[in-house]
Amino acid sequence: MKSTKELEQAAKYFIQKYKDKSNEKSSAQSFWIDFLGIFVPNPTEKIEFEKRVSLSHTSFIDAYIPHAKTLIEQKSSGID
Repeated sequence: MKSTKELEQAAKYFIQKYKDKSNEKSSAQSFWIDFLGIFVPNPTEKIEFEKRVSLSHTSFIDAYIPHAKTLIEQKSSGID
């Protein structure tokens, strides 16, 4: 488990790394792996990317965290 100071340092590094990145396609996966890595060890074991779902058509969820039952749909900056 990380100390509060280590968490703060990791969060500050994350903010600096991604503050100017706004394109979903070029940084989505590394963004979520780095974000989860602040809080949990081995983040690549905790998240799935481009998970197929069936709606009225086949689509993909940008990221899924099964343990937390969390779906992530990420958009580039300025996109609703």
